[in-house]
Amino acid sequence: MDYKKVGLFIKENRTNKGLTQQDLANELFIDVTTVSKWERGITFPDSSLVTKLCYLLGINEHELFLACEDDDYRNAKRSLKKINDAKRLSFMIISGSYLLAILICFICNIAISHKLDWFYIVLVSCLCGWSFCPTCIRYFKKYKLEGFIISTFISLSLLFITCSIFTSNYWCFIAILSVLLFYFLFFFPFIFYKKEYINIPKKYFLLIYSSIALLLTISILVITNLYINIDLLLGLQITIYVSFPVIIASLINMLVSNKYIKSSLIVLETGLFCYGLNYVLNRLLEPSKNNLYKMDFSNWEVCSDGNVSFIVIIATLIISVTLLIIGLTKKYRRK
Repeated sequence: MDYKKVGLFIKENRTNKGLTQQDLANELFIDVTTVSKWERGITFPDSSLVTKLCYLLGINEHELFLACEDDDYRNAKRSLKKINDAKRLSFMIISGSYLLAILICFICNIAISHKLDWFYIVLVSCLCGWSFCPTCIRYFKKYKLEGFIISTFISLSLLFITCSIFTSNYWCFIAILSVLLFYFLFFFPFIFYKKEYINIPKKYFLLIYSSIALLLTISILVITNLYINIDLLLGLQITIYVSFPVIIASLINMLVSNKYIKSSLIVLETGLFCYGLNYVLNRLLEPSKNNLYKMDFSNWEVCSDGNVSFIVIIATLIISVTLLIIGLTKKYRRK
């Protein structure tokens, strides 16, 4: 197979579509170096990626494989067909298994209880399981990630609500908000960097990200306090303190343009946060504990907290000052 010929063909169509290598890598959920290797003729795209790659490049699989020699084209096409057939068969088998489980549980529930009760939990559980594996994103030609996020979140929410109703204990709101927080933390960066969704400068990303995460966490604490007797004030204090350095870092990222000065300030505020974390947590959880920052490098057993804190703050100051000097020097030279 002439990998270089295929690589040039991929590069040409990618350029015609106005896509960068990074854009293509993001859409395929692969590393940008993989795309680079394709275009340099070092490797060939994996068969499992060919269909989506062709869709993104605006070509069909036949056109891609015509860039290879005929024998290679026939072999690759045969291999791709086998993979697609295997995927289809796997989807049908797993989906059929879910349907069979639902039918069996329906019959058992009617036969034993003469009514439907716990069957609803089984039904929603199977729906939830199916939304994760094999997932319904096969029905989305575009926006597969978004389809996965929405379908799995809805199915999980339905499962929590159903179980909550069955147990007559409405804890489902805490569970739903917790899943929402996890989904936001994990998936929001991918959604944010898709230009067709959010047309906001990237320098605002960290502020938006940390602010929404903080609001969701506070909401979880407040709702949890309604159902479970927890120390809400303590939880809020710890949450706000842990979130504080991220919000400060996001403001620094927005306001400071010099990357060395920016790094210097972020390192400094992170070091100060780590230095104060031990004090804050102990004041909140063990207010009677003293001598948190007592230093004695000959006695690590007793003074380990103080020794480590001292090393952290000194290392922070050295790195921060070094970066600041470099940043000011470069800024002065530019002027």
